[in-house]
Amino acid sequence: MLSTGLSTSITNQLSLRGNWEPKQLNNDDYLNPQVGRRFLPDNTGYALVVSLTADLYSLQIESSGEMAGKVVVPNTEIPPDENIITFPINPKYIKNGTLDGKVGLVNDPDYPNADFQRGSYFNTSEAYVLKNKIDKQTKDAELVFEQFNASKQGRSKDTNLSPAKAIQAYNFDEDYARQSLVNKYVWTADGGLYKEENQAMARTQASFSGAYNLTFAAGPSAEMETAFFIGVYSSIDSLFGSQINVSVTKSRSESRGFGLEASVTGDPTLQGWEPDADNGSGAYSAQACPGKVNAYRFMSYYLAPSTDNSEALLDTVIDDNWYRFSNDPNAIALRSAMIKNNKAWRVLYRTTYVSRVPPHANNSVDQTVGPVVNQAISVEDNQLLIALVQTELGTQLPTKVNLGKAIMQVFKPGKGQSVLSNYLPWWQAFIDSKDPKDIDTFNQLQLDTLEFFVTGFANGQLISTAQQ
Repeated sequence: MLSTGLSTSITNQLSLRGNWEPKQLNNDDYLNPQVGRRFLPDNTGYALVVSLTADLYSLQIESSGEMAGKVVVPNTEIPPDENIITFPINPKYIKNGTLDGKVGLVNDPDYPNADFQRGSYFNTSEAYVLKNKIDKQTKDAELVFEQFNASKQGRSKDTNLSPAKAIQAYNFDEDYARQSLVNKYVWTADGGLYKEENQAMARTQASFSGAYNLTFAAGPSAEMETAFFIGVYSSIDSLFGSQINVSVTKSRSESRGFGLEASVTGDPTLQGWEPDADNGSGAYSAQACPGKVNAYRFMSYYLAPSTDNSEALLDTVIDDNWYRFSNDPNAIALRSAMIKNNKAWRVLYRTTYVSRVPPHANNSVDQTVGPVVNQAISVEDNQLLIALVQTELGTQLPTKVNLGKAIMQVFKPGKGQSVLSNYLPWWQAFIDSKDPKDIDTFNQLQLDTLEFFVTGFANGQLISTAQQ
């Protein structure tokens, strides 16, 4: 028996890179003085593309030698091959360095409303929608397997295996992983780590056989007969033979296994750095720093190739200004790539739980702050705003989180035009303004509006549908 085999391993990996936050003379100048100077990870994405090599030629005027233009000609001697293109991720969509839009107990500048609606990787609804979709794909494949009647198909001499082939984790015809994957992780600063990682496998086999059979017999044979008074008869046979059976089988099998892994290290140091301690030499604080992450849970996903992934890459993931206007070679390469109508696979992460070190309790009696007395609010002067927010709130309880979301829907929804601009013609231009003063004014207006509604519901001047 003769056999031969070949194994190929392919790995796509993106490692952490970044730089330290610029050093400040005054510790209060850092984004979060309690956390201090931080390592800022690069907000970088990874795209694996198949591309051709091209040669660049300049066109010159023969008489003067001046360049008249340039022309790019694909090099047909070099076949298409893989290349990695890195790109900046839109920080409003995902930002490395913040799990939920906060840096400690301070909001990241790209997520000023993180107190009301968490940002960056934190999106529990999307996380579990994706997980349920992948789980359904797995269950559907199991159902097709259970319903497949091998005995019945064998008796019918039907060699069509298309239904079973369609649920294989790997598409051998088009050479891509068809099965999406989801993994779960839980990390704690105390050293705990929970992993639930999945891998998928698929195998296809084809066999061809042939047989040859030969039976052969040969030898001398003699007969003698003599007639006397007493008859004599004799016969001699001497035979030998052989039988040859030749059977040859050729088979070829292919198998594919693929998985998704994440290395979860985290920062186990919960103490904060105090640069002025130890006579200016600096030292770590004795207590854990308020706001530092001491545990979090997240999911990682591999999404099978689809045009939805390609559209998300261009419309949501990539920093749009960089993609459209940058002269970076990677930006130029992505602009020329045929992405929109091609199917692309996608790897992403979503955080579903974050735990932080709480603020230190102040047990000093002389510094205890008395309760804030709820003041009356002016209902008559804000009837339109109240009606709009109440409509968005619906049957939800008037908690700070729900009120914050309702106010954002009225002021500045994620998609579409603000409903408030139907009553205030200047409102849309105001919320679209990039002027830092307008942005600060808008953020303060949100806080004041939230306080207005919290006070109104607390003192009974406002009543939600859920409270009726």
